Amino acid sequence: MSAVWMKIATILCLCCSELTDARVMWKEAGESITISCTSDSQLQMMYLMKGLNRDEQIFFTERTKQKHNIKDTMKVRVQAHIVFPKVEVLIKNLTRNDTGPYWCLYKTMSSSEYTDSLLLVVTEKQQERTAAVCESSSVNVVVLAVVAFSVVLLAIMLFLILWITKKNTRASFRPEKTSSRPKNNDVYEDMRGTIRR
Repeated sequence: MSAVWMKIATILCLCCSELTDARVMWKEAGESITISCTSDSQLQMMYLMKGLNRDEQIFFTERTKQKHNIKDTMKVRVQAHIVFPKVEVLIKNLTRNDTGPYWCLYKTMSSSEYTDSLLLVVTEKQQERTAAVCESSSVNVVVLAVVAFSVVLLAIMLFLILWITKKNTRASFRPEKTSSRPKNNDVYEDMRGTIRR
């Protein structure tokens, strides 16, 4: 089921993002990727950001201090090769959580700009994929059983509603029973007696 959501998320990223000259890289889990960020020689700072809103900072470097900062949760998997104005960031042992758009944010003294965007899609390994298919077949059986039960329940409810409606409409068309005994109303009896005389 999560593979379906990953495909939907990938399609949404492709359709809804504003990636200009974007590259799409497909990698399997466990592989590595090198993201290359290059700008003009006036580059002062460079950030590698992740997410559609560029809200997750993966890597940061500053030209004047010759130091860089890597996100704490990724320090083991990320390496950088820095030769200004070119910065290469290597992400090793990719996981499905690494899927998403990556942005190189360049800052100079006067302005900042986004360039060199990349959409990374990390897929499961082939053996993991077959295991997921086997697991999803049991989920499919459960879903099919729930749908079949719902259809049968809906058919029973529809039958009962139609039966009750039909029964009520037949009862309303029956003529009312009239009693053989005449009603005793003194006014009418007096009038009958007057007409006969």
